[in-house]
Amino acid sequence: MWNNLDYIQRLRKKELICGLIFLPIYIFVLPLAVGLVSYDLLGLFGIYPTEAKVTLLYYFVSLIIVLIIMGTYLKESFFTFIRRLGGSIYTVFVGYFVYAALLYAVSLLVSSLVTQQSPNPNNEAVLDLLRQNSKAMTLSSVILAPIVEESLFGGVIFAPLLKKNRLLAYALSFLIFAFYHLWQYMIDGISTDFFVYLLQYLPGSIVLCWTYERSGTIWSPILLHSLINGAAVSAIRSFG
Repeated sequence: MWNNLDYIQRLRKKELICGLIFLPIYIFVLPLAVGLVSYDLLGLFGIYPTEAKVTLLYYFVSLIIVLIIMGTYLKESFFTFIRRLGGSIYTVFVGYFVYAALLYAVSLLVSSLVTQQSPNPNNEAVLDLLRQNSKAMTLSSVILAPIVEESLFGGVIFAPLLKKNRLLAYALSFLIFAFYHLWQYMIDGISTDFFVYLLQYLPGSIVLCWTYERSGTIWSPILLHSLINGAAVSAIRSFG
């Protein structure tokens, strides 16, 4: 299974092209467009949604677009997930425990390298949004975001590169995945903490890519991503 790269389900050429076009739109353009519609246009009618609801709208619109351009891939990959159900579920649980171990190792490394580090701004933003509207953010984080992000970062970036260069596939997937979560906080400049924040996304990126490679279906990392986000949301709601 490890060396049989044909075992991995990939996007068709047309789906891949559409995904490559949509990816930068998803990262840079869509957040601004959804924000413009939500705050400026709706504000003209006296409607002022919370930031949590705007985030939910962003992921909902993204999911609709992903389903339009990658619907066949997601459907076929889901059937593959069902056919390989035992192995797919196994990779999800192994991936989750490996993620927990890697996250602990990274946290130890970070604490040894940085004595006074400010909190990850993306994590702080999620905490604020959960306080605004926990239901909207739970739906965004646990259901919508995993499908959208794994379809784009796993299906569009990781899988096509895997057959050409495995190390490059993992490295580029990690960098784009981390950059997506942090780029808006780079506008005012890049500090030493920024590279620490990047490192914090390494465990998740590695295990999500590994789960895809091992199971051959995108729905395994989608499920794992959902579990990781669900555990984080539960922890934030309990202790945040």
